[in-house]
Amino acid sequence: MKIAISATAPSLEAAVDPRFGRCTCFVVVDPETSQWEAVGNSAGDSASGAGIQAAQTLAGTGAEVVLTGDAGPNAFRALTAGGIQVYTGASGTVQEAVEAWRAGTLSQAEAPTVAAHAGTVSPPATGNRARVAVATEGNYVAGHFGRCESYTIADIDGGVVRSQEEVRSPGHTPGALPVFLAERGVTCVIAGGMGPRAANLFAAQGIDVLTGVQGTIDQVLSACAGGTLVSDPSASCCSQHSAGECTSH
Repeated sequence: MKIAISATAPSLEAAVDPRFGRCTCFVVVDPETSQWEAVGNSAGDSASGAGIQAAQTLAGTGAEVVLTGDAGPNAFRALTAGGIQVYTGASGTVQEAVEAWRAGTLSQAEAPTVAAHAGTVSPPATGNRARVAVATEGNYVAGHFGRCESYTIADIDGGVVRSQEEVRSPGHTPGALPVFLAERGVTCVIAGGMGPRAANLFAAQGIDVLTGVQGTIDQVLSACAGGTLVSDPSASCCSQHSAGECTSH
């Protein structure tokens, strides 16, 4: 038997990716021998049909069981039609998810656990300009909103990135960043993680928040403009800090 786990990276120590169809990759494990291999998920960048495409990828691996966070209706139907059992609610590392399955603490899903297209963000309405700020660390989206080096501020209009500039962060003063970005006309903030207090402060400024986003800055801006950006609202805190610390951002 082989078990496939949606993962954020090709490793047993990688975190489980809660998004089945748009996960970074799948780690396929033989629980009897502990041998494993990583299989890339090309469906992650698809504009539509990611769940079905990902299920087709797994069918070619011989996996009989899938461990993931959630599964939408299309993915669930495709997996079960192929005789693949779906277990949702997996978390922690890939290795921990396998151990939870062995221990019987994961429940087999009997129906989809999220709606279709969950995690996909629609583009700004045609004719309306949106100014987004992406927490930036090098060329990538920063995992921590408040402690990133800078913000990439981009104007999106009509499904096209019209302009972008990188602005240095003014520092990690509690409550200051929402005002700093609002003064620059930002209407949406994108980051890997953010505390609930910071999210509320942005909401007070009329700024939308998208968390759980990964990838390069160019990839994320392109996906945002095209309406295919995948976010995870549950990613309220970064992995480097405790929830208590994150609430003060």
